[in-house]
Amino acid sequence: MGSVVLGTNNTSLNATSIELFPGDLTSDGKIDLFDFNKFVEDFGPRMPQSGSPADFDQNRKVDLFDYNLFVPNFGKVGE
Repeated sequence: MGSVVLGTNNTSLNATSIELFPGDLTSDGKIDLFDFNKFVEDFGPRMPQSGSPADFDQNRKVDLFDYNLFVPNFGKVGE
């Protein structure tokens, strides 16, 4: 990926060291029960026509494949 420039003073961040885990649907830096509840809201036929952040594999469905990506990250916390 390279680096990303942040702010107006050209501060950069080495984005190659950032690891993102599927599952933080509440954007609070951790993957927990609140994220699971968001996942369940869009699971199966409940997925909004506009899409869902819970569609981790980007196949326009929130299904067991997305669940299988979510579960191994449950309980992880970002830095």
